[in-house]
Amino acid sequence: MTQHLETCRRCGKQFDADTDPGALYDRSRKEYVCSNCARAMESRNFRANRGRNPSVGGTIAKAFFALMFLIVAFDMEETGETLMAVVIGLALLAWAVLPWLRRKRAEQQAAREWEADRRAVTAALRRERNAPWTCESCGATTKGDRCEYCGSPRK
Repeated sequence: MTQHLETCRRCGKQFDADTDPGALYDRSRKEYVCSNCARAMESRNFRANRGRNPSVGGTIAKAFFALMFLIVAFDMEETGETLMAVVIGLALLAWAVLPWLRRKRAEQQAAREWEADRRAVTAALRRERNAPWTCESCGATTKGDRCEYCGSPRK
């Protein structure tokens, strides 16, 4: 049975993609992460969202009532009532928007951390690939994936 060996883009570990499916995180490049890194990513995203997903309907309802309070506030004649309606309207608007903004910020932070990890692993793999090694066939010291002199692959 042939193996489908892939290199994890996060930790650099090689794994068989058929037996340890992991996750395909960039479909355009077909880059994989191992199952351990995939679980770590999922738990990080869960912690970033704190297990909560603000409902769209609730957010829309809060924003609607906030706007209604603000519209009604400008039709009132009493200064105290107008001020109270404006405060309530702004509070409702903040209550509707802040969870969404926090979730967006956490998602952006998780994406930045993921990209930094990916770049670090890619740089480490590139350094490792360009490190000098001794060819087992001809004994020459060379760089790259194949021997510059005899063409045998790096083992």
